[in-house]
Amino acid sequence: RAYRDEAMGLLCCGFVSNWQSKTAMESFAWMYSKATRRLAGCMNGMDTGIAARFSTDRNQTIIKSMPATRKSCLDNMERSQMNNSFMYDVTPHVAEIYDQSETYSDDIELIQHLNKGLGNLRILEPFCGTGRILIPLALAGHTVVGLDKAAGMLLRAKAKIQNLEKDAQSKISLIEADVVEGNWPINFDLVILGGNCFYELSTPEEQEKCIMAASSVLKPGGYIYVDNNHMEGGLDPSWQGSGMRPGFPTGMCSDGTSVESWTETIWFDVPNRLAKFRRLTKVKFPDGNIVEHEYFQQKHPVSTAEVQSWLERHGFVIEHLYGDRKGNPYSNESSRAIFWARKR
Repeated sequence: RAYRDEAMGLLCCGFVSNWQSKTAMESFAWMYSKATRRLAGCMNGMDTGIAARFSTDRNQTIIKSMPATRKSCLDNMERSQMNNSFMYDVTPHVAEIYDQSETYSDDIELIQHLNKGLGNLRILEPFCGTGRILIPLALAGHTVVGLDKAAGMLLRAKAKIQNLEKDAQSKISLIEADVVEGNWPINFDLVILGGNCFYELSTPEEQEKCIMAASSVLKPGGYIYVDNNHMEGGLDPSWQGSGMRPGFPTGMCSDGTSVESWTETIWFDVPNRLAKFRRLTKVKFPDGNIVEHEYFQQKHPVSTAEVQSWLERHGFVIEHLYGDRKGNPYSNESSRAIFWARKR
């Protein structure tokens, strides 16, 4: 009920002055739907008081105690509640802030270099977001399909696509679906898992499932591009810090709406490179109304060895392994691990 009340607060406080706008109605629908799902994940194990969990393993630590109701909610969340698109659907403004921060194009240049000479391809991009990668590829003549769970990100992508020439528009399709649980379309020449998209998934099992799905939808001889930050061994110390710190999404939007966010590490497992985060986002609208949201995420930074084993297990031959988006060879000191692999 509390989570549903939070959704109603979005209507009453955040959007009441703009209720006639399509964006406001869509935002309320997203919030109410996701609040209902969160409620369903929190029905069991609720109690009162303050609870804290501490591990005897020095490599596995809970940073901060939390109310037992929140702890129980977190412990009982299924994957779909733990890592869903809620961060991106807090408000449609998040997609605008995403575009303000994600302005690089060196990965697009690398992808275009790798597929040079292959002709016009049919390309699938799971976690396509606002279309940063897929739109330039469509403008280059490829047919592209974007797959994403975040309605707010896809809405902004659609707005960009509508400003393209008709020929480019006809080459782009967007599908709103859960990348892990949903069905992927088939018969592609290239699947792109770029931009650290594996951070959107909470476990190595889910990440490998994406590699397996890519193999199943690619034509024989098709390619996969996988691009991640490089982290080997245990969880990097930068992921283990305590206390609240500024985080994404944070910024000022064109209509004067400001968004501020903070992140707190509440649990981590060094050997398995896992971390859970509590995230807070405050949205302040031009009329002075403020809406605040709390949500949780778990992340698993992948290792090079993991991705290599997944690719080989699911029928890929690795043709290139780069250490950055300039195409330099991979080494232990590389900032990234970028795979270009062909399906047998």
